[in-house]
Amino acid sequence: MLKRTLTSLIVASMVAPLLTVAAQAADLPNFRRITKLIAIGGPPTDDGINVLYNEHFSTVIDLRDVSDRTSQEGARVERMGKISVQVPFKYVNIPLGGSPPTNNQLSKYLVTLDTTPADKTDWIPMFYIHAGSKDLNLPTTMVAIWRIYHDAWDYDKAFSEMTSTGFNIKSPGASELIDFVKSYAEAHKP
Repeated sequence: MLKRTLTSLIVASMVAPLLTVAAQAADLPNFRRITKLIAIGGPPTDDGINVLYNEHFSTVIDLRDVSDRTSQEGARVERMGKISVQVPFKYVNIPLGGSPPTNNQLSKYLVTLDTTPADKTDWIPMFYIHAGSKDLNLPTTMVAIWRIYHDAWDYDKAFSEMTSTGFNIKSPGASELIDFVKSYAEAHKP
């Protein structure tokens, strides 16, 4: 009897973390941690927003076009941000519509990732970047741009990370995004 109880407890303790991971996967579809500070994936559910908040992400960057869903997500993140005293939590929508960013959109994105509030000198910002639930092309493209801009990566290194973290070269619009990253890398050589 004791052996069966111990076995049940051991199995339960091993399964519980798996259930948590599965629940997070459903709430943060296609979640991928790119760096300690940047993760990408699909649109978070309400529970996914809670996970991001509890994991101390500071900003949700939504690359989808504006809709009721983006408005609801933005409102939920902003409500959570008002609760937080220690860690800012905000929502930024940069509607790309499946296309490379315009100069204004690119500036907004880079400023968002490059900004730490003056009163939060000990605070480390973390970003969750997403577009559609199955398509990681826009988030991986935007991370590649950040790598070129912030980390002085060349195109080959940025493109390699894009493809290893979910960029699908066969999806519609992929060649336009690849050309954009090439052009950006060429214009921003170290």
